[in-house]
Amino acid sequence: MQGDLLLDEDSKEEFWNVLKDIYGYTAGKLKEWDKVHKQHLNRYLSGFYWQHKICTGTDWENFWNLRVHPDADPAMYDVAKKMKESMDNSTPIELMPGQWHLLYITFDEWNGMGNESAIKCSTTRIARVSYNNHDGSDPIIPKDIQLHDDLISDVHMSPTEHPATPMNFVKDNYELSWEKGITHMDRNGHFWSGNLRGWIQYRQLLECENQPGIKAESAV
Repeated sequence: MQGDLLLDEDSKEEFWNVLKDIYGYTAGKLKEWDKVHKQHLNRYLSGFYWQHKICTGTDWENFWNLRVHPDADPAMYDVAKKMKESMDNSTPIELMPGQWHLLYITFDEWNGMGNESAIKCSTTRIARVSYNNHDGSDPIIPKDIQLHDDLISDVHMSPTEHPATPMNFVKDNYELSWEKGITHMDRNGHFWSGNLRGWIQYRQLLECENQPGIKAESAV
């Protein structure tokens, strides 16, 4: 069958039911083994439930060109199309250097805490992909800060890749003059911090960035 041809509804339902039975049986049998962690079971079930993901980036055109395209995988196309529509319909807030892009932080919260606490709380909530706790309860700021510190201590760095602040103007190409957090310059003279162009990524301000096993405090 060609990749651009769609199954009829009856065939699609039959196909999904067969897959569901196969993976349901597999997960059920593995669950009988007490030593199998849920993360392994979830891999067999991931095709049957929605997952919440966070994506932070500065350069999206290549992604749109590849994924919002008739030849893209249909499932990826649907997700990418919704992402682009959301971005196109959004109203961005312009930030200045020192002002932070922080997910899951309300304006009321931010007014009651400094940047460092707000960044830590945002990082923690990114780690659990939710403003609320896993049990649905409201977050408690001291606990969020403690969880952030635990994440950093154990060098779980992925959540720290999303908080970011605009770069200050860079005067020259001399590396020692670059703002802290800038990691490299591309061939077009653009400055990057990790995978963000023109923004300082929180991860790049942490002493344990890319140094496994080294414990560090926040550098904000």
